[in-house]
Amino acid sequence: LPQYLGFFILGTVAFRRDWLRRLPGSMGAVGFIAALVATAALFSVAFLSFLKALESGAAQFPPFGFGTWQSAVYALWDSIFAVGMVLAAITFFRRFLGGQSSFGGFLSDQSYAVYIIHIPIIVFLAYALRGVAQPPLFKFSVASLIVLTICFVAAWVIRKIPGVSKVI
Repeated sequence: LPQYLGFFILGTVAFRRDWLRRLPGSMGAVGFIAALVATAALFSVAFLSFLKALESGAAQFPPFGFGTWQSAVYALWDSIFAVGMVLAAITFFRRFLGGQSSFGGFLSDQSYAVYIIHIPIIVFLAYALRGVAQPPLFKFSVASLIVLTICFVAAWVIRKIPGVSKVI
């Protein structure tokens, strides 16, 4: 939760100060390289310790908590990778996909409402599909299409309520 709150505050400041448009393209390259280096150096250490614990039949896996140095390495990799890939994605999409279609505008307008309402829709559909005898990947694909459609249509309907679109 603190990470999400931090990203929300950072996003608000970034929008108000126009950081996303002013971020140099070189920062995206630096972020991508940092993510690659962190993956090679840090993730590999955490992953190898996971494999070692798995091989020895350990009940706890050090990279995933328990206050071990491996979990600190994994957490450091996770943070560097996330920030690096966000920087890379911002500059990549700004450069190569800077325009927006009318459909993209529609999706963008509904995105915050979708963020708010998506969890109960996913849970309901997952519960409804629990008895369907199909391969998991097939069920995931079908569920994804259904959930995306329901979420965006529901968000559009909710935002039609007078006053709601000013808030979400």
